[in-house]
Amino acid sequence: MFVYSFEGEFSRGMYNGPGKCAFYGGNSYEGEFSQGMMHGQGTFIWADGLKYEGEFLHNNVTGKGTYTWNDGR
Repeated sequence: MFVYSFEGEFSRGMYNGPGKCAFYGGNSYEGEFSQGMMHGQGTFIWADGLKYEGEFLHNNVTGKGTYTWNDGR
């Protein structure tokens, strides 16, 4: 995934702290960043509307969170 836009804090040229980004293709993320990666608590929304709210570790979903599908499940 390539970042289309970013709002938030930078440190040493990398995303750090709270921020929001939009990716090419329609995905988005809002939450914590560390050393340029999604890391900590955040919300990732895929282009098709699937949403994950929870913990991220080095750009990966940890599964310690909640998925919400378009139909509300």
